[in-house]
Amino acid sequence: SVSLLTNQGVHRLDLESRRLVAGFSHELSLNDASRGNIVWTQSGIWCGWEGHQGLMKFDPELQEKTEFFDGQQVSGMFPMVDGGIVVGFENGRVLRISPDGKVIAENKFDEILNDFALHPGRGELYCRFRGTGRDGVVVDPETLEAQRSFTGFGDGSTFAMTFSPDGEYVATGGRERPGNVMVFPNQPPWVQGGIRRIGHSGDARFVEFMDGGRRLVSAGDDGRILMARPDDTQPLLTLFESNQAIRGFAVSPDRRSIAATDGRQLFLAVP
Repeated sequence: SVSLLTNQGVHRLDLESRRLVAGFSHELSLNDASRGNIVWTQSGIWCGWEGHQGLMKFDPELQEKTEFFDGQQVSGMFPMVDGGIVVGFENGRVLRISPDGKVIAENKFDEILNDFALHPGRGELYCRFRGTGRDGVVVDPETLEAQRSFTGFGDGSTFAMTFSPDGEYVATGGRERPGNVMVFPNQPPWVQGGIRRIGHSGDARFVEFMDGGRRLVSAGDDGRILMARPDDTQPLLTLFESNQAIRGFAVSPDRRSIAATDGRQLFLAVP
């Protein structure tokens, strides 16, 4: 199963049966001014919004919820293997939260962190600053202590980044069109020597490696979900197309199936 947010609530979608297996209804406007974040850990499903609704944690069956940090605006989240999360807030604060909601590490940055990616080999957490999105800081995921900064991850405004399964390559989604999906070696000088793929007619908001790194999937404001080989400049196929921007995107644990939402409906693609 995967978890997704729509305007109508929080949902769990079973990928094998292609059915909704749990849901929690609420009213939420998923638009540019109030974007939702959702991650599923071993301890439950965590949700946060760039509004003033704070952080919520649901049990896996979506029957009960617990609220944390009411009135604070969540800027981004990342799931941890112990069932907790790393969460960033609009004031630059970043917390490491235990599965039961206790703060076990904290840091504060001058800029807002709104995207997180864990390097699969080194276990370092890459945290992207808002603004251009190409720059950020590398932190210890347990203590949140800053280790070094990084820059140049993308070309123009960047909204998403991820590592290949071996950590050798970085993929980014951004604004520069038509080539707003990029794959480049994870070594300086970044971007140079990379492949700029013909991507989305709107901003590319999500990007993920799949199938052991042999495929790259992206989703954007043009309502399309595209699949490509990481070393190709053209997409292989369009997995789905909506007349609304893609607002939520999730990949199955085996990295072979995709679920997405345009804020109103849920969609499933099994390449």
